[in-house]
Amino acid sequence: MTFWHLDAKFIVIMSNLNVRTTIRLDRGLKYLIAKMALNRGIKQQDIIKKAIREYLEKQGKVQAKKIMFPKHNLGVKLDKITRDDIYDL
Repeated sequence: MTFWHLDAKFIVIMSNLNVRTTIRLDRGLKYLIAKMALNRGIKQQDIIKKAIREYLEKQGKVQAKKIMFPKHNLGVKLDKITRDDIYDL
């Protein structure tokens, strides 16, 4: 995955760069991550990255809510109105 960032006069290309960050986990969650990593023979950070990536991809697929516009009865049907009907020429 490659990211492009335009910063003033420079274009910075970031490709598969890891960034160190700190998150706070409760002990139970940390234990589950450590146990899963040990059972699968992978790093804990790989489990956390995969979980975050899957969550964000899922959130991106959530469909937008349908927008409902209120309707008002104007008393006259306006679907076949002509210009002459609007402007009495």
